[in-house]
Amino acid sequence: MTPQILILGGGAVTEHLHLPALARLGWLANTRVADLNAMALKHLQTLYPDTQVSALGFAEALEAGCADFAVITLPNHLHEAACMAALEARVPVLCEKPLALGADVCARLDEAFHSAGLALGVGMSRRFTHAFRAMRTAIKAGTIGEVESVRVSHGGLYEWPSSTGEAFRPANGGVLADMGVHFLDLLQLLLGKLEIVGYADDWAGGVEAECEMKLRSLQGVPASMRLSRRRVLANEFVVQGTRGSLTMKAADFTRCTLQVGSEVSGQISLGGEADFVDAFVEQYQQWSQGLKGSAHDVSSAGEHGEVIALVQHAYAQRPAPERQPAPELRGRIAITGATGFIGTRLVERLGVKEGVELRCLLRSYRRAAGIGCYPVEMTRVGLEDRAELEAAFRGCRFVVHLAYGNDGEINAQKRTTIDGTQAVVEAAIAAGVEAVVVLSTLWVYGFPESAVELDESAPYRPHGGAYAESKAAMEQWCLERAKTSGSTRLVILNPGNVYGPWGYAYTRLPLDLATEGTFAFVENGEGLCHYNHVDNLVDAITASCLTTAAHGQRFIIADGRCTWREFLTPLLDEQVAAIQSMSKAELAAQEPPPGRLVDVVRAALGSAEVRRAAGSVPMIRSLRNLARRVLPARPAVSRPAPAARPSTASAHKPVPAWLADLYPLTSTRFTAAKAERVLGWRPQVTLAEGLAQGRAWWLESQSND
Repeated sequence: MTPQILILGGGAVTEHLHLPALARLGWLANTRVADLNAMALKHLQTLYPDTQVSALGFAEALEAGCADFAVITLPNHLHEAACMAALEARVPVLCEKPLALGADVCARLDEAFHSAGLALGVGMSRRFTHAFRAMRTAIKAGTIGEVESVRVSHGGLYEWPSSTGEAFRPANGGVLADMGVHFLDLLQLLLGKLEIVGYADDWAGGVEAECEMKLRSLQGVPASMRLSRRRVLANEFVVQGTRGSLTMKAADFTRCTLQVGSEVSGQISLGGEADFVDAFVEQYQQWSQGLKGSAHDVSSAGEHGEVIALVQHAYAQRPAPERQPAPELRGRIAITGATGFIGTRLVERLGVKEGVELRCLLRSYRRAAGIGCYPVEMTRVGLEDRAELEAAFRGCRFVVHLAYGNDGEINAQKRTTIDGTQAVVEAAIAAGVEAVVVLSTLWVYGFPESAVELDESAPYRPHGGAYAESKAAMEQWCLERAKTSGSTRLVILNPGNVYGPWGYAYTRLPLDLATEGTFAFVENGEGLCHYNHVDNLVDAITASCLTTAAHGQRFIIADGRCTWREFLTPLLDEQVAAIQSMSKAELAAQEPPPGRLVDVVRAALGSAEVRRAAGSVPMIRSLRNLARRVLPARPAVSRPAPAARPSTASAHKPVPAWLADLYPLTSTRFTAAKAERVLGWRPQVTLAEGLAQGRAWWLESQSND
C-alpha cells in the first residue's frame, strides 16, 4: 500500500532529490508538500503536477491532515521545532540531516519519540548509495583484509541552487554540518565509535567553507577528512586494508574500485547503473518497511547523535576570530558583486575589522562560500530593482559597487552594467549613503599609441567589446551625476590587471593552460601589463570611501607595469621553458581538431578551462554566450549516461586565440600618480611578493588530497 507522505519544506533538496525519488517509486500522488513560499510551491507543482502542495507552516500542515510519516527538509535550525510539532501530532518523522547541531537535542528527541512509540529517523542518504553498500559488503567479506586507515576528500565550488541562503546562516552550520555529517556517518558505520584527534577550519564568525579533521576509532584505526566549498579536491573515499584498498569516487554512485598493490583489480558494484536519487529511493523503501516493523538501515536519532557529538566537539575547538581596529572605517558597508574575486577579498579584509558591518547584495548564493566564513549579512537583490536597493542601503555608510552585467546576450549585459549602476547610485543617494565607490576598468581608455604616460584626462577609447564599452558609458553617467549628488560622494576606480590568490584570469588561468600545454606568450610577451595585486586594490577602495576630495573623480589604480613575459615568468616558474611564443595571426590561424565545427565548438564549451575562463573573463564570456545562441540545443536526458571510454587518438590542443585579447601586445603606459596624490594610496604588496603568493596558492590547490 502506498504511504501518505507529508514533506515539510519545498526547497532545493525536495525538488532535486526527494520528489524525483518518490516519482521513481510511483508515490507522488500520495505526497503533499507544505511550505510558506508560494513561489516555491508553484515551481514544484509545475515540475511534479501529481504532487499536492499546501501554503502552510509546518505546525499547520501537520494539523491539516493525516500522514503515515512526515519528511522534514526545512533549514537545520528548524528541525527540532518541526520534530516536536510532528510528535504532538503523533506523526513519525524522517528528518533530513543534521537532526540538530547539539548531541543533547538529538538525545532528547530520540527519547521523546521512543516514549511516544513513534519512529524518528535521520536521512543519512549516502549510506544507501550502491557504491557504499558494495564497499561495506566487500569489507565485511574480508576482501581487503583488516582496515588500516580511511581517507575522505570532498570538495568543489559551492553550487547548490539555494534561493534562501540558509546554508550560510551560522545557526545551520557550515560544510562540516552539511557534508561532513555524511562522511562521519559512513566512517562510523565502518569503524565504529570515533574520537577527534585534530580539527581546523576557516571559520571567521560566519560558517566554515573548508575544514580538515583527523579521527581515530576505539581500535586505533586512523581516519582523515578534508572538505571544501571553494576548491576541487580529490573527491574520493579510500579505505586501505592489509590486502588492498577500496575507493569510492564522489561522482560514481554505482561502484567502488578494488586495488591490490599498485594494480587495479576490478570494480565492485551491486549491478546496474545508479545515481544519487537511487539512494533516496532505497532510503524511502527501507523507512517505509521499517514503519511496518521490518529491520532497516535508516539512521536512528541516537546513532546520529554520536555523529553530531563529533561536529559539536570540532566547533568547540575553534578559537574566537581575531578582530582588527578600524577607527576610520566604522559603520555598515554594502557591497554588490561580493562573491567575485575582488569582492570576496574585500569581504575577507573588512570582515575582521572592529565596528564594520558588511551587507552583501547577491544575485545568487552559488558563489557565496568564500564570504560566508565571515559575519556578513547576505541578501538577494537584483540591480534592476531600485526600491529593493534603496531598502538594502538604508543605514549604510558606504556602498562599494563591483557588480556588472555578465549573463545573457550582449545588449542585456550592457543594460545591466549601465542601468544597474544608475539604480545603485540613485538608491544610495536616496538612502543618504556617505560615499559610493564604483569599480570600472583601465580598459575604458583603450591602448592608444602615445609617447607619454596617460592619466585620467585621457579620452574614452574602450577596448574589449561590450564589457569595456558598457563600463565607459557607466562611468560617464556617474561623473555627470556626481555634480548633483548632494552629500553622497561618487568615486570611480580604473584598476589594471588584478591578480593574487583565488584570482583567475591573471593567476590561475595561465598556470592551468601551461600545465595542459595550451598556453603561449603573445608576440613573445612583449606587450605591457599594468598589474594590481588584489590587496592593493582593496586598499584603494577603502581609501576612496574615506577621501572627501575624491568626489566626482576617477582614478587609475595600477601597482606598476612590466611586460607580460616579465609578469608571467615568476608565476609560471619552471613551466616557462616549455612555453612557445605565437603571434596574433598564428593564434587565429590554428587548425581546429578534426570533426564538424559544431562538435568542435561544443567540445570547447564543455572544457573545464573554457568554462572557468568564461565565468571570469568578460570577453570570453561574450564569445561563449554567442556560441550558445547560434548552436542548436541538445535534447535533455533524465539520467546521466555512462562515462565514455578515453579515446586512443592523440588529443589536439590548440592554444586559445583569445589569449591575444587577454594578454595583448600594447605599448601604452598609464600612471597612477593621481591616486597616490589624492587618495594617499601606494601599493603595499610588491610584484615579487604577489606573484609568489599566487603561485603558492595555485600549487596548494593542485595538492587536492
